[in-house]
Amino acid sequence: VSVTADQNGEYKVPNLIPDVYDVTVLATGFRPVTSKGIAVAADSSPKVDLHLSIGSITETVEVT
Repeated sequence: VSVTADQNGEYKVPNLIPDVYDVTVLATGFRPVTSKGIAVAADSSPKVDLHLSIGSITETVEVT
């Protein structure tokens, strides 16, 4: 399942089947971050707050 956060960085994933999930966040300019083992029970809304770290800037110059 893929979702997009709003302008406040909040997101919702409705109608998940009860199970254990991993949450990965990818954002341009930041390092990927994953939170593993998020248990989702029936009629629950677990909150997963992830903190992004600035990624490295890579520049490639090709000389021919």
